[in-house]
Amino acid sequence: MKNKTTTLFLVMSLLGSASICAQTVIEFSYDPAGNQTLRDKKEDPLGGGDGPPIIDSPSDIAERIFAFPNPTASKVTLSWDAGITKQITKIELISMMTSQTQPVSWRFTNSVSIELYSKPSGLYLVVFHLNNQQIQKVQKKIIRM
Repeated sequence: MKNKTTTLFLVMSLLGSASICAQTVIEFSYDPAGNQTLRDKKEDPLGGGDGPPIIDSPSDIAERIFAFPNPTASKVTLSWDAGITKQITKIELISMMTSQTQPVSWRFTNSVSIELYSKPSGLYLVVFHLNNQQIQKVQKKIIRM
C-alpha cells in the first residue's frame, strides 16, 4: 500500500495542481526485493481529457492497427485508431519473397486499402513508420493467397 501511495503522490506532484488532465493512470507494485510485480493501466478517476492514449510499446500500437481480410486474394484494408494517424510518417509494403519495397500512399486518414491482385501469392509485411521517439516502426503481416 505504501508503494501505491508513494507512486500516486509522485505522479500528482510531477503534474502539478494546474495541469491534472491525464486520462490514464499507471499503477506500479514492487516486491520486497524491489522487483516490479504489477504494472496496470486504469482510467483516470477525474474523468480525463481528450489527449492521446498512453502507448508504451509496439504491441500497444500494433493492437490498434487492423488488417482485413487477412489472408486475402485481392485487396487488404488497413485501419487504425485516429490517435495513431498523427504519428504515422509513411507506410510501406514489403514482399517477403522478393524483398521489394513499395510505398503506400494515404491521405492522413485512419484507413487505406492496398490492391494485391497483381502481386504474387506469399507473405507481405506492412511497415508503419512513426514519428515517435520510443517506437519508430510497427509491422503487420499480410498473407496473399
